[in-house]
Amino acid sequence: MLSPEERALFKERIRYLDRKIQPGLKKLHWSLKGASATFISECRLHASKVQQYWMAYTIKMNRMMEEAFRLNVKWSLLELSKAINGDGKTTPNPLFRVKVILQNNYPAPSAQVEFPQLWPSS
Repeated sequence: MLSPEERALFKERIRYLDRKIQPGLKKLHWSLKGASATFISECRLHASKVQQYWMAYTIKMNRMMEEAFRLNVKWSLLELSKAINGDGKTTPNPLFRVKVILQNNYPAPSAQVEFPQLWPSS
């Protein structure tokens, strides 16, 4: 079953297919020799055209989604690069601060590294 959005996208194609099928539902005399075979083969032909149209549409939409995803990742990486390296007009912003405390406790020296929070948490 098609969603309302899909139905709107394929309104003309569905209407065309309905016009081809309609005679078999109302006017066609099934007792005529070969009428059913002709009707069925014609319906199959038009249904396969609609199916090809649908496949082309889904391929096109997949490509558009891939491109949108690629651009989204690219822009995100560019923003991250600007934040790390700066953009030539501004200096880079620190992403984190490292505080290193070295103590000389002989015979067992120990070093301590802290990562203080740059931004207040909400």
